[in-house]
Amino acid sequence: MHTRKYISLLPLALMAVIGLNLLFAGCGGKSGKTGTDGCLIQGHTDFKEFTKVYLMDLTRARLDSASIDSDGKFSLERTDSTDKPCVMLVRLTGTPSPYDDLDMPVAIERGTVTLELGEYIHTSGTPLNSRIQEFLNDLQSCKDGLTGKEGVTVEEIQTTFSEFYRQQILTNKDNAVGRYIFREYGVNLTPDDRELVKAQLGAVE
Repeated sequence: MHTRKYISLLPLALMAVIGLNLLFAGCGGKSGKTGTDGCLIQGHTDFKEFTKVYLMDLTRARLDSASIDSDGKFSLERTDSTDKPCVMLVRLTGTPSPYDDLDMPVAIERGTVTLELGEYIHTSGTPLNSRIQEFLNDLQSCKDGLTGKEGVTVEEIQTTFSEFYRQQILTNKDNAVGRYIFREYGVNLTPDDRELVKAQLGAVE
């Protein structure tokens, strides 16, 4: 299943309330190696406005960069983070306005990750990136369910998303995807759900 490109790294509940579209974008790979000893990220985009791609940690510090060629292909590689898998961000850029940048989480683990960015977004190739894809699919479905519902209240939106993020975090509590969701989307948890999640996750940065 593909994920539509209406997903964003900003808190989803806030976006649903103000009616903004959501965006996500993904990962690529840097050399012609197989990625056996590292994470090789290979990507392609149909969006011609993007000319450069950055690999960033979750503080948005830039760790690497590459050009996007005329065919929309790009690649990045990481070899120092695969013993302890983590989630980083891939950012596509090409215009002066930062609001036009396209960001997507990518799991850094041993193997080759493939990302296709067009009308649909699809990331695959390693177990944790499959988990990210499932999260994006479910997130879009959650948003669509609320968008198509008449008379939805802000309270209902907040409760629905809190339950959704709680379930996603706890489903992935034993891997880097759960920690990523908690860090980036934990603001959308109700106080009760936050305490429940923290109790099961333990110390979370």
